[in-house]
Amino acid sequence: PPRGGDTPALSDLSAHLQMLTLVRQDTHDRVLDRAFVALMTVAERVNLFAAMADAAVRHAQRPDFARLLQPQLDALLDAIDYALGRYAAAAWVPESVVVPDDAALHIAADWPDFSALYGAVQTRHADPAMRAALPDIDVAAAGVLNGFLQALDGLSDVLHLPPESLEHLPPEGPHPTAAPLLPPFDPFAFQFALKIGLATVLSLIVGIVSHAPRMETVVLNPLILAQGSYGATLRKAWLRVGGVVAGGALAVLIAASVMPNTGDVGVWLLVFFFVLLPCAYIALGTVRFGYFGLQIAATFMIVMVADRPVTDTNLVLWRFWGTLVGAALLFGLFEIVAPDYAGRQMVSRIADLIRALLASAPVPGQPVPPLARTQALSDQITAGLADVLRLAGEARFEGSASGVDAEAAVNSAGLLRRIAHRWALIRRARRHTDRPPLPPALAEASAALERAGRERLTRLLRILEARHHRARPGSRRHHAACAAAHALASRPPCDLAAPWRAYRAAFESSRETFHAWPIAAREAIYAESGHLQRIVELLPKLEIEVSHAVLPGAEREAPAEWRLRTQPAG
Repeated sequence: PPRGGDTPALSDLSAHLQMLTLVRQDTHDRVLDRAFVALMTVAERVNLFAAMADAAVRHAQRPDFARLLQPQLDALLDAIDYALGRYAAAAWVPESVVVPDDAALHIAADWPDFSALYGAVQTRHADPAMRAALPDIDVAAAGVLNGFLQALDGLSDVLHLPPESLEHLPPEGPHPTAAPLLPPFDPFAFQFALKIGLATVLSLIVGIVSHAPRMETVVLNPLILAQGSYGATLRKAWLRVGGVVAGGALAVLIAASVMPNTGDVGVWLLVFFFVLLPCAYIALGTVRFGYFGLQIAATFMIVMVADRPVTDTNLVLWRFWGTLVGAALLFGLFEIVAPDYAGRQMVSRIADLIRALLASAPVPGQPVPPLARTQALSDQITAGLADVLRLAGEARFEGSASGVDAEAAVNSAGLLRRIAHRWALIRRARRHTDRPPLPPALAEASAALERAGRERLTRLLRILEARHHRARPGSRRHHAACAAAHALASRPPCDLAAPWRAYRAAFESSRETFHAWPIAAREAIYAESGHLQRIVELLPKLEIEVSHAVLPGAEREAPAEWRLRTQPAG
């Protein structure tokens, strides 16, 4: 039943990202970093699907869910409740998300089979006898019911693994935890830094030309305003200008009414405390208003901080004017010179993740990539997933003007993380297991399946590259890029079902051969089969979610490849 009230719970993603930033400042622990990113992704995806289910049960036309599918829904919802409890307990000990392989398999033994549980709901829902018994369900109520079931399907997919199995891949070799995580060179970030430098230089020139030493604050504001707003500087311009105006006005009022009327240092300190306290509280809030509180505090301090209490209102007004001029120069420069948007960044970051995924995935007929290379790519994927989550928060702030779908982007991040993890498990097993040569038929089928998976990722990368542009969302160039990406997305993708069936047939025919293998090699090949099955299930979902993220309004068709329930017996 609903938790009470009329509004679903809001996302805590921005607060989670702030905490992740603080953790990264405190430690260079890569394991902890991966654990937090994995938990944040799961939490955000659960929040999305729970909000969908919550909206369905509150709908005026909602059918009687319990009367329709009571036994099957009860079993599925009990499993979801149990799983969420396990995730809540794991969140208190993030390190528990990363455990050795054998421990993860032991932990997963008692985990609910969400595929089977949701399959039972689907079977009951499609039963003609049930439909005949409920002829009073109209079209609107049936639509609500299907939406509710889709939300449960999403929750079942997110909770497919227990929390202790999310990132149960231990390091593949020696990994210095104190080494700094250096991202690959980003030309767009470099352009952003150049624009900040140019705005600061222009502000310095204005301050020198004005011959007004009291206008020294003009050079400080561009750097302060631009920090942390890469990709959303323009959209947050008026919010930050409002913070400059509010902070300056507050400084003028205090300089005119409080500072000249007391010589008590304690009073001056209390004034600063009571001004900065609410600003700091607002800065730790949502993405929408966090910048507002930060800018009020920054402007107030720029104007008021000196070697003695500021009581000269003329000085305060000059400093206030300097902050306004610096803000105007920054936003004007960002508007004119290569403007950037969170939507453009989202497309770029997802494309970078897919490139890293392709670079780290095993290539048929070639040896496993070097250990140092795969470790670096794994670190880049973890950092890129955190970037996608951050940009999803900024895209929510921008709304439809961002040109991307934030919810679909979060789902894409979760699917990318799972595919990367499965491929990492395959790569690690091939590197560390002395496996005899595969039977020729199975080796050929495995190579064909892996080539098909790489082709699907390459196709998705081409769609993202066609969609990527620097134009303003809604402009003619934006529509042209979306049309080009739509044209690529409309082409039929490479089939995954046929290579998977061929792989399964070859695998079944080779089982007698596996019985003669060493136990470690036999366990590894059966585990690899399960990982490949899950990758085949996840790739079509990833393509749909990414396409919907960068092309809002794209159709979400459920291909037959989505669910491959039968797995080779171990």
